[in-house]
This record gives sequence, C-alpha cells and structure tokens, in this order.
Amino acid sequence: DDYKEAKHTTPQPPELQRDLRLMADNNIKNVVMEVSSHSLEQQRVGCCEFNGAVFTNLTQDHLDYHITMGNYFKAKAILFENLKEGTFAVINADDEYAKDFINVVPNGVKRLTYGVKNNADIKAENIDFSVDGAKLTVNFEDKRINMTLHLNGMFSVYNALAAFATGLAMGINYEIIAKALQNTKSVAGRFEIVSKKPLVIVDYAHTPDGLENVLKAARELTPATSNLICLFGCGGDRDTTKRPKMGKIADELSDKVIVTSDNPRSEDPQLIISDIMTGIKTVDTQRIFVEPDRREAIKFLKTISKPEDVIVIAGKGHEDYQILKNETIHFDDREEARKVFDELNPGKNLSYASYAPIVFISAKTGQRVNNLFEMINQVASQNSLRISTSVVNEVINEAIGIDFKKITDVKECIKLAEKHHIELEPHEKTYGHIVSKFFEEYGEKTLIQPTFLYEHPIEISPLTK
Repeated sequence: DDYKEAKHTTPQPPELQRDLRLMADNNIKNVVMEVSSHSLEQQRVGCCEFNGAVFTNLTQDHLDYHITMGNYFKAKAILFENLKEGTFAVINADDEYAKDFINVVPNGVKRLTYGVKNNADIKAENIDFSVDGAKLTVNFEDKRINMTLHLNGMFSVYNALAAFATGLAMGINYEIIAKALQNTKSVAGRFEIVSKKPLVIVDYAHTPDGLENVLKAARELTPATSNLICLFGCGGDRDTTKRPKMGKIADELSDKVIVTSDNPRSEDPQLIISDIMTGIKTVDTQRIFVEPDRREAIKFLKTISKPEDVIVIAGKGHEDYQILKNETIHFDDREEARKVFDELNPGKNLSYASYAPIVFISAKTGQRVNNLFEMINQVASQNSLRISTSVVNEVINEAIGIDFKKITDVKECIKLAEKHHIELEPHEKTYGHIVSKFFEEYGEKTLIQPTFLYEHPIEISPLTK
C-alpha cells in the first residue's frame, strides 16, 4: 500500500537495508529485486544473502561503465558465485553466456535451466502470438502445460519461463504457477498497445538486443501487405557504441524508421542522432526520417502510417518524463500517441451528458458506481479501463482554472499543490503524481462530459440522473 520511488535499480546499501527492514517490519516475507551489475561491482548487496538468483540474458548495455562485455559478465556473475548451499540458480539456456553462468554456480546450489531453442529443464513449444498475447506449451519433467498469456513477444515467453522455473525452485505447485502467469496482465510500457488502428506499441527497449526483440515481436503481428514502423532514439551520457547498432537494427527490421530524441541529458540531441545514423545504410527518404523533437516525431507517425500498419515507439516505455540538458519535463510516449491516434479509433471513446451524481454500470460486472472518481478507482482498475489525460486536465481546469497541459515545470506544479493545500509525499513530487492528486481532489466535484479510453473494450452504459 506504500509506494516508494527508488533512484537506482539497486539502492545504495544504507537505503537498501532500510527498505528491507521496513518490509520485514510490515510482515513482508518475500522480496524480489533486480540486482544491477553496478551494484554487484560496488558491493551494494554485499550484506544480502539470496535464496535464489535468476539469469535472463547478457547483452550490450552499460559499457560506458564496464568498458568490455567480459567485465560486464564478471560483474553479473558475482551474484551467482556467492549463492549458498541450499539456494537455487535459474538460468536461460538459450543465452550465449548460459554455460559461463552455470560454471560459476557453487556446488550444493540447485540449478534449473529454461529455454525455447536449446535443451532445458523447462522448455516452451508450440508458441503462437496474436494481438491479445501468446499461447504456448510448457514442458518440464514428464508434464505438458498449455498456457495463454496476456503478454506478447518472445521476450515475454522467456520471462514467463523464468518465472515458472523460479516458482518450481521455490517449491510452488506448477498449477498455481501456471494460473498466476495466465492471470498476469500486460506490464506498463512493455509492449503496451495504446491504439489498434494502426496498432501502436510503446516499449521500453533501449538497447540493441531489446530493440531487436521488440521489432521481431511486432513483425509477427504485421500483415504481409502492411508496414512495420519504428520510432526511437538513444539516451545521452550513456554507452555511445550502441547507437549505430540500434540504427542498423531499426533499418534492417523495419519498413520505415523515425530517428528522434530520447533522454538527451547533457548531450546535443543532433549529435546523438548523427551517431545513430552512421548505422543506417539506407538513404531512401521515403523510409528513413529524422525529427529531433520527440513530440513532433510521434505526430509525424500519423502522416506515414495506414490503419493496417504496426508502429513501435521504443526507448521510454513507462517513463513519464524526458531529461533535457537543463531540466526534466513531463513527457509520456503513451499519452502523446493517444493524442495522435485516438481520433482514428472512435469506437474506443464513449461520451455521456453531464449529470450529478454520475452513475454508471459495467455490463461486464454489473457493478454500480455513484461518481466519476469512484468509477475510476473501481470499474476502471478492475476492467483495464483508462481515462484520458485530456479529461483529467478538463476536470481540473473547469474546477479551479488550472490547465496542466500548459505547465511542464515540476517545481511550478509543486507550488500549485502547496497553494491548494494538497499534501505530497516525497515520492509524489512528480508531474504525474501531482496531476493525479488534483484530479482526486476535484474530480467528483466537477460536472464534465467524460471520455474513456478502453485498452480492452467493454460496454459501459449510463443509468439515471
């Protein structure tokens, strides 16, 4: 119930131990954490004893820090080298470093492998992808389990196999594991579909391997007569050697490419784009486009796409900010894409006349709600509905005359919150949290004409005034 935003993938030792203590004090018995290569080399988890470790893959990333892939492997291997007797190691048998990781696991540690291509203890077969997810058969020991996932792409299959293997290593019944995986909904910013016509996918892929995986997954969903379009950029102040590689991958796996800005940080966006372009050999101006302004680049997608095309917006995924040289602004790929493509998906928007209290019923659940905010908290969360940001801004603007669409500076948002006596926790001092707080405060007090976006369309009808 208590959300705390972390600044690093793996916090520094004092913060990490404080957070673990807090979890223990709140009777949390199990912790799953991502352990970064930086933290291993810097001994941030030196006082942690892990019951198990999972290796997914090792591909080019963070070479601005590790310099070589050999150093990168050695850093990651620390986690497995220090496992104690009676613990477990789960390893992706299809990764080229699989044997290297298996070899560093100490005796007395249980080893489980998973994969699709190579022999493994847990293996997936008969994999079939669609817009709705993936179907597959999981083979292990003498059992065959058919599963339907709400997740898409081969990388999601590998992640599901890793989770399946981890559950088995922990002694969880395989039927419980399969049910949990099949009940798992899509992860925000990971192959997240924000429009159906054209099919627009937002993904966090920001490495060569990540971009290649997401484009291959998107190609599976692209009709033979349609185009796969990729929009991406590369972050500033990070590994520069991956930029031309990502350009080459986008060029080779996409029909059209828009190169734009990501989080440029202190670097000149144009120089980052120039690095990317050295990997693109195509000179066809009808295929390769450059637009440094990411918002304009997303708008441009509309002019080069058809309803049957598939679009991948890669690099930022769930992030709701963009880091520039002198400031960090609010920016969300999903919001920007919806602004552009919502009008092409009129079936996803339902408008009702204003009345109070607003009363709705979900045809799927039969659940009544008596006001807008209650609906968002109950019906929307339970049925994968999403209210558009334009409606959120409309509510706030109508209630107190503040238009957050025109405000991008977080400091100004914080001052507005203080002025309106809206209390903010430390982790809530971000653009998204502050807007949500204002909406929570004024949402149900305002008469509006709501417009809803459906990730999975279901019918919602008005009842009486």
